[in-house]
Amino acid sequence: MTNQSLSSESDPDSFFEFTADLAIVADTQGIIVKVNRVWKDQLGYEPGELEGKPIKELIHQDDVVQTIKWMESYQNSRRDNLFINRMKSKSGEYRSLEWNLVLIKDMYYGSARDITERLKSDLEIRESEKRYRFLTDNLSDIIWAIDPETFKFTYLSPYVQRTFGYTVEEMKSIRFEDFMTPETLANIVETGQRLMAEFREKGKSRPNINVNRLIKKDGTLFWSEDVTSVHLNAEGKIEMIGISRDVTDRIEGEKKLQESESRYRFLAENMDDVVWLLDIETMRFIYVSPAVENQRGYTSEEIMNNGIEFSVSPGSLPLAQTKISELVERFKVTGENTSEKIIIEQTKKGGGTIWAEVSGTIHMDSRGKLTILGVARDITSRVLFESRIRAFEDRLRFIYENSIDVLWQLDAENQKVTFMTPSIEQLTGFTLEEFMAMDFDLYFTEESLKVAKQKLYEHYQKTKQNVRSDPEIILLHQNTKSGGTVAVEMIVYGYHNKDGKIELSGISRNITERYEAQKMIKKQNEELAKLLKERDKFFSIIAHDLRSPFQALLGLSEFFDHAIPEGDFAALVDIGPKFHPIVKMLYALLEELLEWAMLQREDVSFSPEVARIRNISEKVLKIHSVRSSEKEIEIVNKIGDDAVGFADPSVISTIFRNLISNAIKYTPRGGKIKLEAVKAGQYTEISVSDSGIGIPESMVPYILTKAKETKRKGTEGELSAGLGLLITKEYVEHSGGTLRFETEENNGTTFYFTIPRTETDIRGRQ
Repeated sequence: MTNQSLSSESDPDSFFEFTADLAIVADTQGIIVKVNRVWKDQLGYEPGELEGKPIKELIHQDDVVQTIKWMESYQNSRRDNLFINRMKSKSGEYRSLEWNLVLIKDMYYGSARDITERLKSDLEIRESEKRYRFLTDNLSDIIWAIDPETFKFTYLSPYVQRTFGYTVEEMKSIRFEDFMTPETLANIVETGQRLMAEFREKGKSRPNINVNRLIKKDGTLFWSEDVTSVHLNAEGKIEMIGISRDVTDRIEGEKKLQESESRYRFLAENMDDVVWLLDIETMRFIYVSPAVENQRGYTSEEIMNNGIEFSVSPGSLPLAQTKISELVERFKVTGENTSEKIIIEQTKKGGGTIWAEVSGTIHMDSRGKLTILGVARDITSRVLFESRIRAFEDRLRFIYENSIDVLWQLDAENQKVTFMTPSIEQLTGFTLEEFMAMDFDLYFTEESLKVAKQKLYEHYQKTKQNVRSDPEIILLHQNTKSGGTVAVEMIVYGYHNKDGKIELSGISRNITERYEAQKMIKKQNEELAKLLKERDKFFSIIAHDLRSPFQALLGLSEFFDHAIPEGDFAALVDIGPKFHPIVKMLYALLEELLEWAMLQREDVSFSPEVARIRNISEKVLKIHSVRSSEKEIEIVNKIGDDAVGFADPSVISTIFRNLISNAIKYTPRGGKIKLEAVKAGQYTEISVSDSGIGIPESMVPYILTKAKETKRKGTEGELSAGLGLLITKEYVEHSGGTLRFETEENNGTTFYFTIPRTETDIRGRQ
């Protein structure tokens, strides 16, 4: 297939069939009528896919206006029918097209060639030429070319003037010996001859690098690094080309570096620390100062002949390798010569190890080789000392974190706690942070605060006069977070801290149990004295109560003693009926005294068994049925037949009697009482609810205690001693359960009591 150009004389159909270019037919409105198959090959569109679409949809938005203007211009003048725009391929990429357009019978016939690559090449050539010109004009090196036949410069870059002081024209006109030392001139001539011979023999020459001594216009000498080569120029003539750079600073710097390295080597070989240089690529030392023999027993050669693992203990090797990797990665990312310092364990010759503080900095030499320059210092003594300090601190920390006693320090002048152990939370319930933020006046009860302030002031004054005050034990009562108090034995003494300020330090110990035990002993002693007094009174009562019956018996026995011998049986018949009541009364009195004594000794026997709660409740309800009927109170028993409890049935009966009696007493006429029982874990929970008058809020805290009298009359004036609930509570607790209640004044009360379901449950509780 051959390319054809499109003109007004062309056969459009023949052109569409044979052209290798993109072909298109569009109306004067820019609507595509037809495209050839080349569109699919070059832009990815099927021929029929674009028919009916506006051509501007394919044109780059920046080229649309210019393309339309060009088409309108051509329509008017029929001239300049070549133009370039960018069109979008099916893949979305824009391609640069060079268009040829003709107008035939109100239809545009166009052909286009893809010149994207050509434009890119042209652009790259222009950019390359610009870069080359920029480099030659701005490079701090001199680019030059010499005709080997005339030994004259044929080209010099502008930087020659800054380097030599000569202009380009002056440099081209002077002799070489005017700006070269004799040694340099001889070297240049020899180099040129050698490179020319190599080029003639091989058709090319390798670049030659020399450092030469040159002369500036003002006569100053400088060092120049010259790179020289031979090639054929554009005219086919042999030409010597090169680049010259002023390296005076580098040469002088290298001299100074050599001097510095000499001094550095002297220091490295005579200091106690080990100086070393590590090759990153091989992970071997390329220099180790002689001090290593004093540190570890190895010679420098022994260290350098082995890898890094020879110098680092197995336990420290992973750390060393990791830090080296981090140092290298950081250098590659940032290019900065950062340093690292680590502590590692190193092996010694003949066994044993030392601890070394190793610091290193990464460097790159002129050949691009990465090395780490470092120093290793023996800090074994320091590490062992720090280890002992840490062990001591660990012991202190253990005491600090686990001591039950509270250790504290107080700024005596400001009465501010400066240190305290966390055990304060165990003592008071306040966290360490909460307690440290509290005001000192909130630490103790009002009475103890006075004592604490007085004692602390005394120790402050003693310490002010002397170096320190002697420890003193003080008994205080400290406030707790829950609102209670704890008894605290506080040991306090004063001293001067490192800043010369007076501090008070001490230990606070919870002695509540001991304090309470002492109070209990005191109370028990008082109760014992009371019991002894009651015992004496009891004996007096027994003596008084028994005296009259026994006197009667003595009188009767004396009567019998006289009447029987005298045969006065009529008198016996008369006195006989009086004898039995006296004896019966005496027996009843003894029974009551015995039962009272057993209750006082808690010697009353209980006979617990698995009892059915409903059966017991029904019996009690029968007892109270008369009174409940009188008050027209409805009683509903919802206790199921499966409700059981392990307790003495008579005890359960007594509990029911008291609770139901109270419910009837405090429920108005026409009210309702309900009994229920539910399983509550290992217990059966029984409730007695009423719709009565409830319990006043003022009586609620005391209803189950002896702290305050709680007796009151029922809804119809029924009397109450206020002891029933106390007896009930004792019975419930003795049976292994609990008693509680819910109430709202004028809205009824519900009492709940629990009973263990089995004997196992009550044993588990005990």
